[in-house]
Formats: sequence, C-alpha cells, structure tokens
Amino acid sequence: MAYSFSRRRRSRGPGSFPALLFSVTVVAVSQVAWALPRAATLAAESPPADPSEPRAQTQGPAESTAATGNKGAGADSSPDQDLASRRYLLAFGVALATGPAGLTGGFGSIVEGYVRANVLPPLGLGIGVSFLDLSASNTDNYSPMNAQALELNASWHPLKYSFDPYLQLGELRLFNASGDYGPRSPWSTEGRLGVNLAVRRFAIGLQVRDAFSHFGWLMVGLQLEGRI
Repeated sequence: MAYSFSRRRRSRGPGSFPALLFSVTVVAVSQVAWALPRAATLAAESPPADPSEPRAQTQGPAESTAATGNKGAGADSSPDQDLASRRYLLAFGVALATGPAGLTGGFGSIVEGYVRANVLPPLGLGIGVSFLDLSASNTDNYSPMNAQALELNASWHPLKYSFDPYLQLGELRLFNASGDYGPRSPWSTEGRLGVNLAVRRFAIGLQVRDAFSHFGWLMVGLQLEGRI
C-alpha cells in the first residue's frame, strides 16, 4: 500500500506581522530604558566646568601685575612701616602745668615752649631746650612770684609706637624773677615723667614735673607737640 502525501506550504496569516512589530517595539523600548539611566549616571559623575578656569587662562599680564601690586601694597602696610612712620628727628611743642610751687605752699603754673632733637633714634635718646614762664601765688599776703627760665634737658623715649612714655632730666636757670620770695640761687634741677599718645606726626600727653631747689614745684600738666 502506498501512501502519498504532499507537503503543503504554510503561509503566514495576517496576525503574524503585527506580532513581530510589537516584539521589535518592546525590545527597542527596553534598550532605550536601559541606556537612559546610564547616561544620567555618567552626567552626574562628570565634574562641572569651573567658570574661573577660562578667566584665569585669559588673564593678561596687566591684570597679574595689578594683582601683584595689590599684594605688595598689603605687605607694605606692616608694623615695620608703622614703626618707621613714627620715627622723627625734631619735635616742637607747648606744655601747660599747674601745682604747688614756692616756699609758702601756694599754687603755681608753668607755660612752656620747647624743641627736642633725637640724637640717637635707635635708643630713643634726645636733647632739647625749653623756655618757661613761671608764676606762683603766695599764702602769706606777699606778692606772687613771677620768673622766666631757660632749660637744657635730656630725654629718653624707650618705645617708638603710639604709646610713648618718656623720662626727662633738665637743668634750668631762672631770670627776670620778681616777688618777695625770690630764689636764693638762679639754678634749679627738674625731673619729668610723662607719656604721649602719638598719632601720625602729632602727640598729646600727660606729664608730672618736679623741681629741686629753694624755689621748687611739683606740677601736673599737658603737652602737645608736632614731629618732623
């Protein structure tokens, strides 16, 4: 018995093409969905561009010179420069002092004009000359005393900053003395202790002065001076 059979060609139906298109679309969407998170991760990991880098690269010689000049100006305003600005050669000043004076316990006053030269600035040593106008009242119904004096002195200013204490010792000679209690000797020695507050080329301060003689005084006063 013989069997005969024939192989029939199977043809694709109308629904096979949409099924294939749907599968391709699913695969494409999955590939895009996998690629998007990876691209976002790489973008987050990459460092942002520094906007200052192009400016630093394009900075010209003039700008770098100006920046260097500004740094130099800041370095120049150092304590050493401030110290140098307070060094001076000459000081001119006036002083006014009052306190007990004379033999009778009356009150007196001194008006002074002076000039001082720094002969050894590193050590703060100077010499000066002063003109003094003296007056003293009298508690014993005598006439008050008046006199003028010239003083040669030496001073020591140990600090060169705004706070400027000093010590001064001088020898003075009285002249044109008037009053019932004239000095037995025209010469007198005076010691002075004071402190100044220096601002640029000016200084203002307090002083205590004591004279050791037959006609002496113990006075407290103020001084104001200019420095060059």
